[in-house]
Amino acid sequence: MKNTGGATLQKTTVIRRRRITLISVLIGVFLILTYWGFSSSGGERVMPGVQLRGLDLELSGADRTGGIAKLKTLEEKLQKQSVNIICQDTTKTVSLKEIEFTLNAEETMNTAFAVGQNYNFLQRMWQSVRPVTHAIAASVNINKEKLENKLKDIIEKNTVPPKDARLVINQDRTVSIIPGEPGLHADIDKLYNDLVSNLSEGNTNPVNLTFSQIKPDKTAEEIRAMGIDYLLGSFTTQFKSWQSNRNKNIAIAAQALEGLYVSPGETVSFNKVVGPRSAEAGYKSAGVIVGDEFNEDLGGGVCQVSTTLYNAVLLANLGIVERHNHSLPISYVPLGQDAAVAYEYLDFKFKNTTEQYIYIDTNVGSNYITFNVLGNKKYKKDIKIENRINQVVEPKVIYKIDSNLSEGQEVVEKAGSNGYKVSSNRLFLENGVVVKTEKLPSSNYLKVDRVIRVKSLAEEKDNDEEAAEQESKTEQETNNTKKTDNKPGDENNGI
Repeated sequence: MKNTGGATLQKTTVIRRRRITLISVLIGVFLILTYWGFSSSGGERVMPGVQLRGLDLELSGADRTGGIAKLKTLEEKLQKQSVNIICQDTTKTVSLKEIEFTLNAEETMNTAFAVGQNYNFLQRMWQSVRPVTHAIAASVNINKEKLENKLKDIIEKNTVPPKDARLVINQDRTVSIIPGEPGLHADIDKLYNDLVSNLSEGNTNPVNLTFSQIKPDKTAEEIRAMGIDYLLGSFTTQFKSWQSNRNKNIAIAAQALEGLYVSPGETVSFNKVVGPRSAEAGYKSAGVIVGDEFNEDLGGGVCQVSTTLYNAVLLANLGIVERHNHSLPISYVPLGQDAAVAYEYLDFKFKNTTEQYIYIDTNVGSNYITFNVLGNKKYKKDIKIENRINQVVEPKVIYKIDSNLSEGQEVVEKAGSNGYKVSSNRLFLENGVVVKTEKLPSSNYLKVDRVIRVKSLAEEKDNDEEAAEQESKTEQETNNTKKTDNKPGDENNGI
């Protein structure tokens, strides 16, 4: 009798194996087709399970165009929302649209596509069948400048400028240091970063605007290390309080020099520190000297600032690198002690010839300007400025025919003025006695011819003969050398 049971069992086993193989093949085909659907047949697609963290947006299976469309829709929804900014006891509500909130769709999609790039073939197929959630942060942008402008009132209310340590001149010419104070500055960068981080994950919770302490530019310790402890030189000049444009120019230029620290060996350029005398800088039109005439131009009066500084620098025994006199004498200092400036043409430069720092202090009142030069006491000298008029240049008398005048009538068109050639010295004294004399830059002031309008040339001839006789007499009187200086009690006397 044949054993039919063994054959049946063997046949059943074969069938079962075939079924298992078939099922495995079908599963494999399914996995391959599923993977292929997310990687090849539909173009570049986001791996299953990818979504935006906190924003409830699925990007699984999306291609670039579809994903960007989803992100744009989300962006429009988010732009209608607001966020609260908290600063101490104040809360400011800011619309996301007002600060130009946007979703960076391209960059966000790049991040989404990058998920799973390091997976192997089997891991990718498995992710397609049994996806694991991958939450990514959206790439968002906001306009930092718009954000700051929306918070301008809060920032201004809570901002505290730092106060630099400052120098005070005592009655005995010594210098005291007043310590500085720290300030408070809004942490806009931190607020911006916190807000972007929150919004990238759909978090619109309130964000704090904090303020950080900032140090002064100059501390008492830094100034003390500079060795500034004494008033080396000071000079004051006067001006007319009613000349508003001119006085405004003086104040602007003086402010540019206020608080200037000059290191040992450093050369200071007046024009470089003060800058162009332009309307943009606030300068007004006022009197200036051009050649042998007085005109009006922007920055009129700035030369009084450079002149006052020049004299303070002289009395502080600092080096003069460049100085020019005006073409005509000016009224606020003796002849030989002015310093004319014209941006890009004439400059006043001085050098700190000490081995310690120098500090420039300015004080502008309603009708005066004062420069104080502070430094180390060991460089203090007793100094006096001496000026000598070496030559007086008499103006000519020029007659112009004016047929509208009557016989014998004269009209002075230009009064005229003397010209001068002046030498100057810096005198060093000890116990009131001159122990050293230093030659300073000389000065040459132009004469201005006198212009008179007359009826006829006959009158001109008679007047010429009379003028020649007077000129000869005057020349004899001015032949001797004249000398001027700033004596105690004079209006522009320097210390």
